[in-house]
Amino acid sequence: MEPTSQNSTAELADKLLADTQAEVATLKAQVEVLETEKKSLEEQIAGKDARITELTGAVKEAETLVLAQQAQLAKQPTETVVDDLVVTYKKGHYRIAIPSFHFKGENYTADQLKDDQELIAKLIDAKSGVLVPVKK
Repeated sequence: MEPTSQNSTAELADKLLADTQAEVATLKAQVEVLETEKKSLEEQIAGKDARITELTGAVKEAETLVLAQQAQLAKQPTETVVDDLVVTYKKGHYRIAIPSFHFKGENYTADQLKDDQELIAKLIDAKSGVLVPVKK
């Protein structure tokens, strides 16, 4: 009876070994899949980090531009503010709030604006602070 017991123990050990090896193979396959997913996610993160860096640079440029414009406005004497220059567009009246401004890549003055109905329309459509509605 003893040889049968050894055979059964050996068969059991072989089965456990085979099961363990199969489980190890399954786990290795899962690790490979997870490592591939990890690499893909790391690449996505690197791309997003680059985009964040790009946008941060754009924000800093915009902040610099705003600060420069604020400094420029602060340097302008208050008596040059165009308080009484009013333009009319489609039965509406608008006071030109500042003597000069930058719009869509161009510099303009209040004097240029007062005779340019197309520019007035664009500023109104853009809800620019250059033109302030007034009641007449």
